[in-house]
Amino acid sequence: MTQEPMDVLLSRLERVRRVGAGHVALCPAHDDHDPSLSIDPGREQPFVLRCRSAQCEPADILAAVDLTWADVCAPRDVPRSRPRVVAEYVYRNEDGSPEYLVKRIEPGRDGKAKSFVQYRPDGSKGIKGVRRLVYRLPEVLAAVDAGRTVFVVEGEKDADRLAALGEAATCNSGGTGNPWPTSFAEWFKGAEVVIVADRDEAGRKHARRIRDVLAPVARSVRTVQAAIERDKADVSDHLAAGHALDELVPVDLDQQSADPESRPAHSPPLTVEADPAAQGGSGSEDGKGRGPSQSAILVKLARGRFDIFMSDDGRPYAVRRDGANLALPLRGKAGLRSLLAKLFGDEQGGGVPSQAALTDAMTVLEGIAQSSEPRVPHLRTARHGKQIVIDLGTPDGRCVIVGPDGWSREPRSPVLFRRSGAMKALPSPVRDGDGLARLAALLNMDQDAFRLLVGWLVAAFIPDLPHPILTFRGEQGTGKSKAAQAVIGIIDPSGAPKRTAPRDVKSWATQAFNSWGLCIDNVSYIPDWLSDALCRAVTGDGIVDRALYTDDDVVVLEFRRVLALTTIDAGALAGDLAERLLTIELSLIPDHKRREEAELDRAYADAHAAILASLFDLLADVLRALPDVHLTERPRMADFARILAAVDKVKGWSTLDAYTAGARNAVADVLEGEPFAQAVVKLVDAAGDSGITVSAQQLLDQVDAPDRLPKKWPRDPTRAGGQLKRLAPALRAIGIAFAESRTKRGRFYSLAATPERIAANRESSDGGSPEREGAIQRHQRHQHPPAGGVTSANRGDASPIAVASPLPGTDGPGDADAPPASPTEMRPDLGKRGSGDAGDAGDGKTHLLSPASTGPCAKCGQPTHRYGPGGNAWCTDCRAANAAPLPQSGIPGVYGPGEWAAAGRPGGPAGEEAAS
Repeated sequence: MTQEPMDVLLSRLERVRRVGAGHVALCPAHDDHDPSLSIDPGREQPFVLRCRSAQCEPADILAAVDLTWADVCAPRDVPRSRPRVVAEYVYRNEDGSPEYLVKRIEPGRDGKAKSFVQYRPDGSKGIKGVRRLVYRLPEVLAAVDAGRTVFVVEGEKDADRLAALGEAATCNSGGTGNPWPTSFAEWFKGAEVVIVADRDEAGRKHARRIRDVLAPVARSVRTVQAAIERDKADVSDHLAAGHALDELVPVDLDQQSADPESRPAHSPPLTVEADPAAQGGSGSEDGKGRGPSQSAILVKLARGRFDIFMSDDGRPYAVRRDGANLALPLRGKAGLRSLLAKLFGDEQGGGVPSQAALTDAMTVLEGIAQSSEPRVPHLRTARHGKQIVIDLGTPDGRCVIVGPDGWSREPRSPVLFRRSGAMKALPSPVRDGDGLARLAALLNMDQDAFRLLVGWLVAAFIPDLPHPILTFRGEQGTGKSKAAQAVIGIIDPSGAPKRTAPRDVKSWATQAFNSWGLCIDNVSYIPDWLSDALCRAVTGDGIVDRALYTDDDVVVLEFRRVLALTTIDAGALAGDLAERLLTIELSLIPDHKRREEAELDRAYADAHAAILASLFDLLADVLRALPDVHLTERPRMADFARILAAVDKVKGWSTLDAYTAGARNAVADVLEGEPFAQAVVKLVDAAGDSGITVSAQQLLDQVDAPDRLPKKWPRDPTRAGGQLKRLAPALRAIGIAFAESRTKRGRFYSLAATPERIAANRESSDGGSPEREGAIQRHQRHQHPPAGGVTSANRGDASPIAVASPLPGTDGPGDADAPPASPTEMRPDLGKRGSGDAGDAGDGKTHLLSPASTGPCAKCGQPTHRYGPGGNAWCTDCRAANAAPLPQSGIPGVYGPGEWAAAGRPGGPAGEEAAS
């Protein structure tokens, strides 16, 4: 093949080094010791020569290497042919869709024999920002899957030539002008690769780069070259000379220069300037120095000393084969990258790897990690069979193993742990008296609360169960923040033991991913997104986040964490978060009992090792007792409750009862902070044991709404239904059953007080008051109407009790829950609407929410009407006898000043204070 003028000149110069689009070399026209000759592409001539040192003339420079301008320039009288496109090469992605186009133009620019121009599919020039691909990618992937050999050549023409022979062949756009990206390695995992290098230094350098990228992921990599001994000979020249593919000859890519036979007889040996970073035998990053490249050395170091793997959440890690069982992230200041840089210097006599070499090595190692079996690195604590392993956080990887038979300190963990910059080391546990008593002396709480805290601390070391959120509540000056700091420091010490509430999901995910125990201090308001995130952290659900260094890839962060909160007002918490709280009330510390913070810190540091030892003793006892612990009733956090039951069995305490009672109180506190929830509770209690079944709009119409709606009050049926479902767990906790159903008419919500709540309400009410007896008698008259039927004198609509008229065609009353209908015309004698009866259109159009059926009353046994399988089980007599006292206003739930107390109800509803 014809040699380019630029290549002819470069082959006769010494210490050639590429700089940008041109080259620098020693000037042959004077005694040059530092490369001062620049050779840049020209327009009217093949190149432009400039000697920066001695200002030598270009003609003298050419004469020094036995060349003239006539040797390197086309004769003036020979017209050059007009450039034209002779071939187009389409680069396609994995599914065969075109990504970009490369056009081959002959003759090329600046006197070159050919040029290549890249275009987007829409015809615009340039592919900046377009994903780079290998040529004929779909064929490459098919060959790898089939176990066939893939040939990597220098240009598209050679790839097409081999494809015509039925072989899988590829290249990168730009050939030797563009380095082989490390991202290409993903397509060659497990492949059998043959790299065909052109017979020149540029071809061998390009082949070295491809080999270094593919060798860590491919099954095998061989490098060959054409059998014809001619400079720049490629595989097309090899085939054109009549040779077969199996006659390609092996080539040693690590030799410094080309074979003597392949170099023109008139050209002196080619000398390449070494990279300064490669001194001391380290090799240069661009492959121009002696030996392998820096990135290849780094990859070799990593593969020889570490196991590379991918975690189950898609993050690459490395672990030492002969050191602590700690997973190191590939990137980051505390990861494998910085450690490899140190190892490189140790191995190469103080040499420093370039940033590009480290980046390339990390990319190759990530490819290796993807092909390895996934492993799970744990944080601070992990399950190992029947034992619990606690990482002490020391540099040498020491741990504590706790089992049913006791605990012991071990020099190396049997399970894989990972560390983060937020973690600090735990002290080695030492039995030194009663560590729990020393902890109690540091905290401001009573005995019952402390025992509950001890149960929570024991559970905090067990990783595979949900842990309730430890909530310290109290006014200012109760020591909430210091107590939370001490408790979190016992299980997972950190440089930032107390955190402020995160601003978004991403910042929360970062904090939670890097710490086993977290404390959010001084909580006054928790937005809905954070409430949901805290609940997910308790149960162990995942958060999806965008993967680093990518635009379209994601990782799923799955974590279960131990959390603590400090707050003054627990009403700031809402919804299902309340059921996941373990609340400890703190009392105000008198001034004469306060201790200085420095004194507390010293006492805590002195007691920490003993506290851990006592907790591990108790944890071992709990693990031994746990198989024999069975709960007859399982609350929401059933796994944690079982741990408390085991603690009670071992210590003779009653922490489980305290926990369940505290959970109910926390839910009640949350409901007190929800005006809409209070209104719903009041409406359900007023309905008695009959309960209510309403749509969201009906619920909004029936609840007591304040004149000025609070911020969280639902403004429309959609929000009302959503808020009601969010309140459902809290309502159930205080004895109000909740169910949701869908009919042809829409979605309905059923709420009813449980028998226990009804009994409690009945005990606190005066059931024998004259007003209540009169209401019951009036209701009974409507339950058994006179023989003459319902008239304007005796119909139930006139009663203050809101009961409906009897249904036409039946022998009993209608649905006691149906509101009275109104007549359709104005009464002229009254000037206002009166109570309607069955003859009025209003009564005639009353619709029931569910079909009626007849059955016995569950209390007295007499026949009564029910409405659907979930209908009222009591007759109207029994319901009226147990109904809440009716207010003088005649409207359920609206009481005048002092009216509630006068009815024998202590405390009073929230609406009474507002009314008075």
